[in-house]
Amino acid sequence: MVLPLETIGGFKGILHSAELSNEAFVNPRLIPADHFTASATSQETPGTETEGPVEKAFDNDPNTFWHSKWTGDRAPYTVAMNLNTPEKVNGLTYLPRPGGGNGVVTSYEIYAQKDGQMVKVASGTWENNSKEKDC
Repeated sequence: MVLPLETIGGFKGILHSAELSNEAFVNPRLIPADHFTASATSQETPGTETEGPVEKAFDNDPNTFWHSKWTGDRAPYTVAMNLNTPEKVNGLTYLPRPGGGNGVVTSYEIYAQKDGQMVKVASGTWENNSKEKDC
């Protein structure tokens, strides 16, 4: 078996073993969709089958994506993920729209609520391409 490691979640290192199964993979890093609600300061509704409402950014389908309003709204935009109960979060993965193009996030700020206040916990930049990004 040959694995293209550069495409497996940004893996860097040596793979010593692997387990194969015919059962569906459940990524332990994903927060289940029923554990949060999402909102955005701009979204194209109703959108299309593949793009539009912010829920498409969290549907675990790499072929769908959130899209800001096609006309009228201007960046910067805010996408919020409100957890129903406290969860341990140790990172964020972002997959740009298929094929890249306009709308790829190239800079970000991440905030978390602490003692009733929003506190910046991360910020940075990403390359303008369609590769998966982590922070």
